[in-house]
Parts: sequence; structure tokens; C-alpha cells
Amino acid sequence: MKMLLTSAGLSTDKLREALIGLLTKPVKENNVLIIELKWEDEDYQKYLEEAKQEFMRTGFQRKNIATYDLTKDNPPNISEVDVMMVFGGNNYHYLKRLRETGLMQKIRDHIERDGVYIGVSAGAMIMGPCIDDNMTFDVNDVGLEDVRGFDFVDFYILPHWNWREERWATLAYSWETGKHVVPLTDQQGILVHEDFYKII
Repeated sequence: MKMLLTSAGLSTDKLREALIGLLTKPVKENNVLIIELKWEDEDYQKYLEEAKQEFMRTGFQRKNIATYDLTKDNPPNISEVDVMMVFGGNNYHYLKRLRETGLMQKIRDHIERDGVYIGVSAGAMIMGPCIDDNMTFDVNDVGLEDVRGFDFVDFYILPHWNWREERWATLAYSWETGKHVVPLTDQQGILVHEDFYKII
């Protein structure tokens, strides 16, 4: 299992170096797929372009970076994808569409066959046991009933720690329930390799 779970993408040199350490071939030879789910925000395209730029700063070639919008049907063939990134947005929306498109199982297969996975914000949070209403400020306005995540990690990721107003209430909830929470600022990520993980 090779994962980099981040709050705001490949935003630092340390995160980009960690990604390089997970690759099995030269950076420029890797194919990247960014799975996105557009939200109504005038800055959305800017964030997506920044994600592509961060890959290129790491050494990936732009021609090898593809995107797939989850609002569309007919998901891409991911058999040739080396690095997969699930972008940020609403946790509930992502899980719903990943199931509906069949990509949830494809992502699971990608990770289990030693492909590299990068989760950004929501894309990181869904790698945990489930979406806990007390640990997200997303609204379940799609009526998602099955809120189970991928369960690849046994902790809950709390991204954007540096600007969450409710962060202390969330930590108090985790202490009360015994749920293991890992808070991340926008400059941090969690490197997961096999059964080992560390914050970078």
C-alpha cells in the first residue's frame, strides 16, 4: 500500500519528495489520473490547475496527467495509471459518485496492486473507516446512507486544521469516543507505506 494523504495536495517540497520515494520508475514515465468532482466555486479551476502544476514541479510530464470528472459517466480505464489522485470537495458527494461509477472498486484494486494513491482533503478522508458527521463540515445533501470509507487506514483524517474553527470541538469528540484522529495543516500530509505511516 502506497498512499500520500494530504490536506492541500503536493504543496511542499517534503510532500513532493515523499511521492517520488513511492514511485517504482522514473518520475517522467509515470501516468497520473486526477479524479475530480466539480463544485460551485470560482476558484475551483485554479485549484485544479495548481494540482497539475505541483505534479509538473515534481517532474511529471503534463502530457501524462489526465483528469476525470465524476459528474460524467463512463469512467476511464485505469490499468495504465501509476499515480491516482482523488481531489478535494464534499466527502458525501465523492463516495456517492465513486460507488455509482464503479470507481470505488477500481481505486481499491489500484491500491492493492501497489499503485500510488494521493488523497487531497476529501480524497484523504474517505480512506478512513467512514465519514463521521462530527468530523466533517460537509453536508450530506445527496442522502448518502452508506457512509463507509475505504477503510485502508484505521484513523480519521482532519484536513485544514490550521483554519478549522470547530477543531477543538472535533478533538474533544474524538477523545470522548476513542476515535483516532490525525489533524493536518495545509502544509502536511501522511505518508502510508504498507502498515507504516508518518506525518510529513
